[in-house]
Amino acid sequence: MSNMVIGGYGQVGSIVSKALSSVIVAGRSLQKAEQFIKKEKIKGEARAIDTSKLADRDFAGVDTIVMCVESNNEEVFLQCIKRKIHYIDISPTSTILDRLMVHKQEAEHAGIHVILGVGIAPGISNLLCEKAVEGFTSINTIDSYLMLGTGEDHGANAIQWLFHQLGLKQEGRRAFMNKAKIQIPRQKGRKVQIFTNIHLADAPIMESFHKGATVHSWFSYDVNWITRLVVTMQRWGILSKVLCGSEKHVTRLIKSTTSLMKLAQKMHIGTAEYISHVVVTGQKAGSLYRREVSIHGFENRQLTGAVAAYVARNITSYENGIYYLQEVVSLDQLGELNLHLIDQEMRVSSAR
Repeated sequence: MSNMVIGGYGQVGSIVSKALSSVIVAGRSLQKAEQFIKKEKIKGEARAIDTSKLADRDFAGVDTIVMCVESNNEEVFLQCIKRKIHYIDISPTSTILDRLMVHKQEAEHAGIHVILGVGIAPGISNLLCEKAVEGFTSINTIDSYLMLGTGEDHGANAIQWLFHQLGLKQEGRRAFMNKAKIQIPRQKGRKVQIFTNIHLADAPIMESFHKGATVHSWFSYDVNWITRLVVTMQRWGILSKVLCGSEKHVTRLIKSTTSLMKLAQKMHIGTAEYISHVVVTGQKAGSLYRREVSIHGFENRQLTGAVAAYVARNITSYENGIYYLQEVVSLDQLGELNLHLIDQEMRVSSAR
């Protein structure tokens, strides 16, 4: 099979490209794709593709597309349906996923396999959720916590995604306005981490699969004072004023923040540690239980890339149609990735 990775020399796409045996490394710059292939000694082909001006030649010889950028995703997907090409998307943005899901019947009729939410949130967090709810007779609450490291190399796209989240609301609450302190497992033991409310795309997926449960998603950086700073700026309206301003100001803010992240790396202010942590409460054997399931490691882009490559290698074994990651893959099946899984459960109270 021939896999084309769009954004194949980028932050996550480069991981996917290196993990696949037959690959077309695609992106806006043919030169960057060629340089990447040469540097990494990849047995593959470089291809220039402009997702805003798709042409027949873009899809020549392609069996599966792994979409590692947020750039006209729906149009790329529609071309996949038309040409019967399997499709994998790592996008963490709800609006993009919702637009793709609209074409569920079309994908089924085309006989292609489509897997969405192949990332850390959504993706890994949803797999953790399915692991956490095992054995429960009913689910009361689901809380998804995502921690990213300030010491990791965050590209402009990741920063842009974060700023997009600042303008979203969950249950009427604007993102980054509330804080929560919980203990989570870190590399050097459990630590109190400050999280803030955010509208992660994994939450609506969890809600759709576990109706009746109250679902919330939370975000933090590994350095608590940075999370506090962002929350304070959001509460004071500083970020909102800039984000509601001209496109020029937003672009400048993204560039400035990207530079600050790189500076933090050089100064060793943070680490590259990430954590996806899901907490579930519900009924089991007549009692209320709480279960926490986590995966943590370093360089979350490595994890996303490895999972996307795994799905690409196994794409033909899935059913026709559109599915989220947790519908076709379990944590046990990802054992080859050597995930550091922590699973803890405790009884909260007995039934009266």
